[in-house]
This record gives sequence, C-alpha cells and structure tokens, in this order.
Amino acid sequence: TSFKMTFWKSTWFVFVAALAVRLALIAFGDWQDRNMVVKYTDIDYEVVNDGARFMANGGSPYDRATYRYTPLLAGMLLPNIWLDSKLFGKILFVLFDLIIGIALYLIAKMDQKPRFSSWPIICASLWLFNPIAINVSTRGNSEAIVGSLVLVSLYLLMRGNQVLSALIFGLAVHFKIYPIIFSVAIFFYIDRDMPFRRDLNIAVAILEQFFRPRRIRYAVITASVLAFFTAVFYKIYGWTFLYETYLYHVVRKDHRHNFSVYFYELYLSSAPEQTGAQLASFLLDLVARIGSFLPQLVVLAALTIRICKVDSPASMFVMSGALIAFHN
Repeated sequence: TSFKMTFWKSTWFVFVAALAVRLALIAFGDWQDRNMVVKYTDIDYEVVNDGARFMANGGSPYDRATYRYTPLLAGMLLPNIWLDSKLFGKILFVLFDLIIGIALYLIAKMDQKPRFSSWPIICASLWLFNPIAINVSTRGNSEAIVGSLVLVSLYLLMRGNQVLSALIFGLAVHFKIYPIIFSVAIFFYIDRDMPFRRDLNIAVAILEQFFRPRRIRYAVITASVLAFFTAVFYKIYGWTFLYETYLYHVVRKDHRHNFSVYFYELYLSSAPEQTGAQLASFLLDLVARIGSFLPQLVVLAALTIRICKVDSPASMFVMSGALIAFHN
C-alpha cells in the first residue's frame, strides 16, 4: 500500500510539474512578445486568433488570409477575443497537450507485459517533458488537439468502447485530415482475433473476414461525424471552407519544406511558367503529385498488413514515421 501511494504521488507530481513548466513558458512567452523583436508566439496562432476575431464580429474566419483550419478552432479561441487576451488559447492547447500524456499513461498501463512497474509514467514523461512538445503547445500550435483526440480514441478502442472511439476519431479527422491513415490500422485491429472461416467459399470467406459488422459500424460512425461537420460548415461558409480546410493541403506547393524528399522538385516547379506552357506544366505537376503519393500508399499498406493486427499503437507510430518520411 505504501508503495502504491508513493507511486501515485509521483505520478501526479509528474503531471503537475509538466503543467507548471508549460505555464511558466506561456508567461515567459507573453513577456518576450511584448519586449523583444523576435516573438515567442507562433505566427499560426496569430492567424487563428484573427480568425476568431472575424468570427466574433459576425464574419467568417476565412476572411483572415491564410486561415486554413476548421471553424471549430477559431470558435475555441473566441474567449481570447472576449477576454482581450491571447493567453486563453495557449492554456487550452496546453491542457490538450497534457491529455496526450494522460492517454499515453493509460495506454501503457494496459500493456500485459510491462517492462517494469513505472513503465506507464515513463512513457507519459517522454511526451510531457519532450522540449519539442512543450515548445509547440506553449507557442500556440493547436496540433495537440488532434494528437489528443487520436490517442483518446485509441485508448477507448482498446478498452472496447468502439462507439465513443469512432465519434472522437471522426472529430480528429475533421480537425486535420491526415489521421485518416490510422483508420486502416483501426479497421484491422477490430475483431483481429476472429478466425478465418475455412468452411465457406474462399471469396465469401475473405469478404466475411474483411467486412465484419463491428468494423463497418466503426467506419460508418466515423464517416457520419466527418460528414456532419463538413455539411454544417459547408452550409455556413460554402466552397471556401472545403478548399481552405481540406483541398488546399492536397494541391499546395510547399517548396520550402526541406524535410520532404520532394522539396527540390517542388522548388524548381514553383517558378512562374510562360502562358503557353501553363497547361503542360499543370498536367505534368498533377502526374508528379499523384505519383508522389504512391510510395506513401505502398509503405502504409505494407506496414498495416504486417503490424496492425498485433499492436495497434505500434502500427500507428510506425505509420506516422512512414507518412513523414515520404511526405510531399
């Protein structure tokens, strides 16, 4: 009993310390923004904050140039405008950052063969005290929202609460489209232990093995959540919402993205074309863009088949690495 009490005290101390570090950096960042030329706050935070200001004044967040997020994000930062302070949004993102740590802790606790008793809190600490993670959330980047939604949905899935998991996962895909790659790992993780029906016709057995009712239910719920938010915001903001939130990220040319293996090709193709060569350039660029997705698809498919039925968290981790390595 004494050991357990000490352990829980140390666990809560880790989370409190992680929160304290982040709040201190938010306070420091506020001072730096007011007193130094180089700002601490991420420029994207200013964009979202401006989008919230347009929304508060009865307009659209897309009235702010380069706002390319879901309107939900601007809505979450409305208290910034009401309170005339930019601190609320940063504190909110920090809380989502801590939720990631909590989710990692709970998922690690479900490990049936833990390395040692303190394994869950070590897993959480690798995130909670990661300087990059701390910097990202305290500067006002909203990526922690997506990360927390994905991990909470994974934890609920592993606990057997598939309906709530699917609802949250659908919301994660709405916030940022890239978590959709994890749907394949989730799909095969569900009913992964069900035996192959050898008493059926081979074609029927394959279809029965693949399209299991609980898998279909999860997919339908996730798609319904995504469709709901898409329909609501399309009704309010029209084509601008679809293009800025989703389509722009497919067709954009990020020729300064030096971590991409395609950065030099994107850099060369970003030069303005002569009028007569625009159509040919567009077609060649379209083929190149489609072709650049093929390595991602092949690698992701291979990893999914190999890993996801055994360990869903590990498969998501490896798939994330593959997505980044072949990102265009």
